[in-house]
Amino acid sequence: MIGKIIIPARIDSKRLPRKALLDIGGEPMIVKTSMNAIEAVGQSNVFVATDSEEIKNCCDKYCINSIMTSNCLTGTDRVIEAAGVLGLKSVYNLQGDEPLFPSRIIKKFIESADESTYAVDMGVTTVRDIKELDSPKIPKVVFNNNKELMYTSRSRIPGSKDMNSEIGYKQVCIYKYNLEKLSEYNKIKNKTFFESIEDLELLRLLESGVKVKCRFLDYHAHHSVDTLEDLVRVRGEYRDY
Repeated sequence: MIGKIIIPARIDSKRLPRKALLDIGGEPMIVKTSMNAIEAVGQSNVFVATDSEEIKNCCDKYCINSIMTSNCLTGTDRVIEAAGVLGLKSVYNLQGDEPLFPSRIIKKFIESADESTYAVDMGVTTVRDIKELDSPKIPKVVFNNNKELMYTSRSRIPGSKDMNSEIGYKQVCIYKYNLEKLSEYNKIKNKTFFESIEDLELLRLLESGVKVKCRFLDYHAHHSVDTLEDLVRVRGEYRDY
């Protein structure tokens, strides 16, 4: 089954303002991200969710479907609101600041999560670059024997007594939401305690008792754009992409 992908995008991103419209290889970042999703599932199955007329106009220019939302608390809230407008029972969320996210990995994740009965499925992979373990830009994860998420953090987890552990797993920023199982999440209109500390919206799900299934992907790159430094790096990587 081909899934619907919703890509959340806002204009007033805190660390890098207007990043959705910044140039990557001659086109806005949101366009690059959307085109990778379109390559995976087709144009009719990809939507950008935004509260910005500028981003909507950009999508219109490139014939990318868009949905206007309210001023949402997080990207997850934006995706869920847009999915409700479309009347969907499940939806895939691809982050808008991942312009180099490969279509083949999108397809692999959809194949893995397509028949899932979990409320939420998420991509994870092993950490290969040890520097990522201590980078607050990289959300790390720990999970139980059933590959269900136990916690995600910007800090190094799992830790070790001597602080020298080189074992770690990290998020791959693609998700599937079973909207019928997220009714309790939808009732929470403020960030939860640990979500506020870590600034990771997955923690609201865990704090609400939602089970999140970790699905391993053979994808180890880090191409998300949060800062000017990231933008420079990704522009350089795009030239070699």
